[in-house]
Amino acid sequence: MDRHVYLGENEHLHSEAQVKKICDGIIRDYRSGKISYKTAMDRLVEMENLIIPRTEALRAKGASESYVEMSKLKLEKMYAARFMRRH
Repeated sequence: MDRHVYLGENEHLHSEAQVKKICDGIIRDYRSGKISYKTAMDRLVEMENLIIPRTEALRAKGASESYVEMSKLKLEKMYAARFMRRH
């Protein structure tokens, strides 16, 4: 699978809306079972790494970084909920 499947042809992030769309896509793919928890978390961490060191405009806004963090927490809760239902 392409490493930057959510970014498409462009491997750079240009707006907060793009960050939100990609994070939502990752969560949606995990929820539907297309990707595993580990893959989803790896992709969110990669998103975080793309924002922090390379994109000053997004980093300055802070909202993009916060959205990635919120997406990671959401993913963790979804993953934990799977095990809580079993017991």
